[in-house]
Amino acid sequence: MNKLQAFFQLKGKEENYQIQKEKYMYLFNRCMKLFLKNITLVSMGKNLKKPSIVDTGYGLFYVKKESHDLHIISGSYEFKVRELIEKLSRGSNIIIDVGANIGKYSILANKINPYSRIYAIEPERDNFNLLKKNIELNNIKNVTPIKIALNNKKGVGRLYKCKTNTAGHSLKIKMEEFEDVKTNTLDNLFGELDCIDLIKIDIEASELDILKGAKKLLFRKKIKNIIIEIDDTNMGKIKSLFKSYGYKLKRIQYNNYLATYDNLG
Repeated sequence: MNKLQAFFQLKGKEENYQIQKEKYMYLFNRCMKLFLKNITLVSMGKNLKKPSIVDTGYGLFYVKKESHDLHIISGSYEFKVRELIEKLSRGSNIIIDVGANIGKYSILANKINPYSRIYAIEPERDNFNLLKKNIELNNIKNVTPIKIALNNKKGVGRLYKCKTNTAGHSLKIKMEEFEDVKTNTLDNLFGELDCIDLIKIDIEASELDILKGAKKLLFRKKIKNIIIEIDDTNMGKIKSLFKSYGYKLKRIQYNNYLATYDNLG
């Protein structure tokens, strides 16, 4: 039994003032240790002078020098989204990570449920190469990396690359650097699946086009849960789209939402 379990098994008279004081000091110190670890990861990120391997507790990650990578894999980044992914991954057989970046949520989902089948989709070249390395680094066999940009049609698109944020690349937001990438739809790639338990979508203003490319899956109610970051410019149209297919939308944190099929209509 660890110290935390021992504290919380104390009841009634046993839990006198001194024990309470010690218990809450222990909890405070534990939370501060986690907080400082995350602050350290974030502050270290742009000061890394060479690529490094970082142990996050849920997986090992190669990270690029002087990059945003450490902030992304830290526990403080989108912490409510992380908690929800942990919760939903436990009972999921099929998980699709759209905008997988270097693999944070795919590797986290595998840690929670190593028996699931996970598809990690990332279009940007450098991120995709690190995604593959991180999957190999953790000796994961059930995560399939796919280099493609999901959209509303199959073809070729221009992916604009953000210099300051490795999670900021976009098909919609124009920037100086870019690379041409293959595009496809969720319907084309995953339409034959009977059920998708969880899809996470974080794709910098292209989420409406991605949902338009999943009309068959949405109409047939094949997707149970969708965690989606919604750009303000798309909010009205996405709310209407989900409502038309019988999905209800609930805010998680910042611009991140959970869409679930409303069985009650």
